[in-house]
Parts: sequence; C-alpha cells; structure tokens
Amino acid sequence: MFLKKIKKLIKLFGYELINLKENKPHTTFEIIYHLLDKILKDKKTFTMIDVGAHETAVFSNEIEKNYLLKKKGNITSEFYLFEPNKHLLDKLKKTNKNKKIYNYGLGNIKEEKVLFVHEKSVRSSFLKVPQDYFEKRKQEGVPLYQISEDKVKIETLDNFCFNKNIEYIDFLKIDTQGYNSKVIEGAKDLIAKNKIGLIYTEVNISEKYELSESFYDFEKFLKNDYLLYGIDIGSRMANVISRRQALISQLNIFYINKEFIKSWAAGAHTAPKYYIYIFLSAITFPDKEEKRSNMLINFFIIYQSPRLLKTRQGISLSLYHYPYFL
Repeated sequence: MFLKKIKKLIKLFGYELINLKENKPHTTFEIIYHLLDKILKDKKTFTMIDVGAHETAVFSNEIEKNYLLKKKGNITSEFYLFEPNKHLLDKLKKTNKNKKIYNYGLGNIKEEKVLFVHEKSVRSSFLKVPQDYFEKRKQEGVPLYQISEDKVKIETLDNFCFNKNIEYIDFLKIDTQGYNSKVIEGAKDLIAKNKIGLIYTEVNISEKYELSESFYDFEKFLKNDYLLYGIDIGSRMANVISRRQALISQLNIFYINKEFIKSWAAGAHTAPKYYIYIFLSAITFPDKEEKRSNMLINFFIIYQSPRLLKTRQGISLSLYHYPYFL
C-alpha cells in the first residue's frame, strides 16, 4: 500500500518508479558466493587454496558448508590449507579432517624464514614488529604480549601447484599479516596463465609490521588479467580505514579474472542491469518555477539504468544502503 502511494505521488512529477525488488546486502560471503556462481557455472570440481588458515580455517569451512553443500551438492571439492604456525596445527587438523593441510608458508621465493609467533596468534607474521610500535601501544595503555621465533619453510604457489598437478584454482584466499603481496608474487606464473578465478586477499596498510603494503604491490602482478572488483573493510563502524584510525589497519580486496567479466559482457552471464550509480541521501525533484529541488523521501538510494537515458525518465529505489549488481 505504501509503495502504491509513493508510485502515484512520483507520477505527478512526471517520473516513474521502477525496480522495486529488494536488493541483497553487500556482505563478504554474499559477494564471494555471487562471484563463485559466475566462475563455477556448471563445473563439477572446485579447488580452493587457503593461505593463512589459522586454527579453524573459517573461510574454507564457511564456503564448504554454506555454499558448496547447499548450492553445489554434487560438486567434487579440494581444499588446500596453509598454516605455518605449528602451535595451531593440532586444532586445525581436528576441525578439517577432509582437507589437505600444510605446515609451511607461501611466499615469493623458496626459502627458510623466521616466523614471528605472537601470543595473539592471529597477528603472527613473517614480518618483524618494529620496537616503536610497542612503545606507542604502551603509551595507549595497551598491554604488551610475547613474541617468539620459529624457523619455517617457505614455498611458492607456482611450485606447489606444479608439484601437485593442480591445473586451476577457483578461489585463492590470502591472510598472512603483511606478507600477502609476496604470496601473489609467488603465483605470478599461474596469474599470467589465467589459472586463478577469484582472489580474496588482505592488504596490510598498518604500521604494526616493518613493511606495509600498497595496492601497487598487487596491481603490478594482477592489472593485466584481473580486475579489482571490491574492497571489504570488515565489520568496523567506519567509512574510511586509515592509518589515523588505528595502528592496525587492514583491508580485504576482491580480484576476479577478467575472462569472467568479458563473458558477462558477451552474454554468457547475466549482465548487470545498472551501471551508472548516483548516490543521494534523498529523492529530489526539480521545481522549475522555484528553481530548486523538492525532497520527497530520505531513506532510499537512487541509481539509474543506462537504457533510461535514451528512453524515458525513471527512478530506481534500493531498500538497502548499498547498490548491488543484479
């Protein structure tokens, strides 16, 4: 009833309300599932590499239970989990008995390297923490914790896949606390040969480790064949993630192989209906006599379909706060 009244009211101004279908939220796994639908299509096999699985391999288990089993019941899946922290291995094995687990790290070259094992294990990294970081944390009243050192083997993803006869990776997830771009560099042959469908990786821009990462560290390997599809800022209540906000600042980004983008455009997949987005906090209508705009309502987001630019005026409303490729 409410929408019917809004529709009639908008018509008085010469506009038409279109696309009233409720949009889906932009959550991490919703986007991953959306992209995997495009990549897998009718495939009967699925291969995932989880670099930095930690003690529970949350990503791998989420995708297995809530995507593959529910939507792709007859698909054959292979999961390869990498966790260099030996102290997490027992729990990882108990919760992932059907997955292949490797107690070493991935990087840009084959070598042995020191793993700095933090008491807070999620922060363990191949990168050293500078002393001034702890000094800043102490000034902020944050309790310090212990960091030990283990010598760990490093392999490249290119070598690993060659030795294991892995021809294609559908989904590559990377979370290595500042060593993410090194993992990408170690997969440069796979990337050059379009052997990876979707990449979801952390980007560490913080001052916590001796080195921070930039988008260039990833783009120099991915720009030719992969498209930066989205940025995941996690659950922080912030519009901008920056060094000013916190010493520990990380983003997660999506890269999708451009071959899938090309196939969407060619009609192999359903192309997005809306390409040009206009973000407003309210719906406004021009008043020629008063030379101003009249506000109608203030909790919708407007976006415009390109076909309407040549045909007729139209307004499309989204019932969520973020635009979505339908």
